[in-house]
Amino acid sequence: EDDRPVADAPLWRSVPRWWRSHVIRGIDHQAVLERVRADDGWTPSYAFMILMSAGIAVLGLLLSSPAVVIGAMLLAPLMQPVLAAAACIAMALFRKSLTAAGHILFASIGAIALAYVLSALFVNGDLPSEVTSRTAPDIRDLVVALAAGTAGAYATVRTDVSSSLPGVAVAVALVPPIAAVGITLETGNETLARGALLLYATNLAAIVFAALIVFVATGFVPPRRLATTFPRTAAVSAIVALTVIAIAVPLYRASVSAAQDTDRELEA
Repeated sequence: EDDRPVADAPLWRSVPRWWRSHVIRGIDHQAVLERVRADDGWTPSYAFMILMSAGIAVLGLLLSSPAVVIGAMLLAPLMQPVLAAAACIAMALFRKSLTAAGHILFASIGAIALAYVLSALFVNGDLPSEVTSRTAPDIRDLVVALAAGTAGAYATVRTDVSSSLPGVAVAVALVPPIAAVGITLETGNETLARGALLLYATNLAAIVFAALIVFVATGFVPPRRLATTFPRTAAVSAIVALTVIAIAVPLYRASVSAAQDTDRELEA
């Protein structure tokens, strides 16, 4: 580990003075690492909050109640393990990143299963607009997720703005799309389910990619460690970037198609 202040390390000497003094130097690396480790763990409380937030999201979607859906977003603890996975990749702690990814996967499967069961109990007739609106993502959803991931990672490394994390959770909306997957699967509409799953994957990939950039740019990774682990971190980051690009292609096509349909409707 490099014991010198981050701003004094050779790697950061070319960084503008304002950035070094106002962004890099103000980060408590140990506190951030402890927070990441705490958020990374799978506990009964974490599982309980995932299930409760998913259940509330399902009911909010079926009731077409934006207020209830927002409440589910605020309760959901999914944002933290996603940021933890990004932080572990930035630090080249790949086993821990895989552990965090496993927690996200298990939480997602549990949320889908609960949404499926609740949908079987409460869905009658056509799906509400709150559900269908989350089954046709476009490029704008990717831009929102990138911005939310950037804000979430910055709020993680800067304790003075950490109070903004609940707002980030609302902006990126991880739980409603995964709830929509369970609802649409139960109703037998696989096309809508794939659309909702694409929105969820878009949010996850964009948050991890944006957070990786923020964690490196803010000096969260000690410069000497970054110099040592850079090839491995860059390789994994490239995989994440390619995933985001692969997701962006169908989203862009969906945006173009929607714009063309709108133009045809206006002409008609």
